[in-house]
Amino acid sequence: MKPWLALIAAIVAAALLAGTYAYGRSDGRAIERDKQAEARKAVEADRKQREQRVDQVGGGVAVAETQRQDNVREIYRESHTVTERPVYRNVCVDADGMRLLDRAAAAANGADPGSGSAGAGQGAAGEPQP
Repeated sequence: MKPWLALIAAIVAAALLAGTYAYGRSDGRAIERDKQAEARKAVEADRKQREQRVDQVGGGVAVAETQRQDNVREIYRESHTVTERPVYRNVCVDADGMRLLDRAAAAANGADPGSGSAGAGQGAAGEPQP
């Protein structure tokens, strides 16, 4: 065999090896890029789903907070009339004041202050209202 033929074969083999290596690197980059794009799409879809859930829940919370604030404002308006009445016994709060305090506590705990056992229809000592 001639030495120049072996040299040419070695150069062709090295060129084929380098070409295969470069092709494999570019193919690997493309595969990795596709995986990253797929992962990004999955994360974006999950984020949108979570945002929709937060928007749905947030609307209900806003309505509940508005109703609670309305109850608190109503109690504030009524409390001004209670403080103007004179109390001639050794009691700090009269029956109307106790009802207002019960309603305020029910509103703070998220219960409906107009119904239930939080002072509805009863006075300070638990006796029925006339």
